[in-house]
Amino acid sequence: YKFLVTASHSTLGVTEAEVVVETLAPPSAGTLTVSPTKGEAMRTNFKVAAAGFHDEDTPLVYTFSYRHMGSPDVHPLRRIISSVPELEVKLPGSPDGLQAGPVQLVVTVCDALDACTEVSSDTIEVTMVKLEVGDIRSLGSEVATMATNNECVEGLSLLVRTLQTVRGDAETSARFRDPLCSLHSDILAQCSSSTSERMDCTEL
Repeated sequence: YKFLVTASHSTLGVTEAEVVVETLAPPSAGTLTVSPTKGEAMRTNFKVAAAGFHDEDTPLVYTFSYRHMGSPDVHPLRRIISSVPELEVKLPGSPDGLQAGPVQLVVTVCDALDACTEVSSDTIEVTMVKLEVGDIRSLGSEVATMATNNECVEGLSLLVRTLQTVRGDAETSARFRDPLCSLHSDILAQCSSSTSERMDCTEL
């Protein structure tokens, strides 16, 4: 913006002064794509890619999240600083036990001055499945490995997605909810203040 001030005097004439103020602009909006657009809860690997975001104040930080359609809650997946912001992720089933739970991916892109732009993907159809013992053990092992590697947000995100899917089946929930919640508490204690997914497990 340019501000111009003009002063006039009957004998001294007219003088002008101007000042240019640059405002902080967020990154230009790009696109967020997800492939495939349909899959099974916590089994299908979805490829998520952000492209076309631009800003002079680099580096750009990409924070990927997801939400169940109809819910205001947004859950973090991963934070990336990269020229190729992509990830593969398993998405949860509906915590309400719906056969097909619509899920939307979200990316928040911030520049070095913390000006941010948010873009959402098209809706992804995630079919509810009953997770078997092998599925849950494999996911639990992956969560523990992430926590050991200090990938706290990522590990808790994976665990929350697993819990949301387990909650959708009464029999599986009765069997695995308590041990998964115990793991949730252990990881929160291990990761301390570096986590952002800090809700009580009973809320899931």
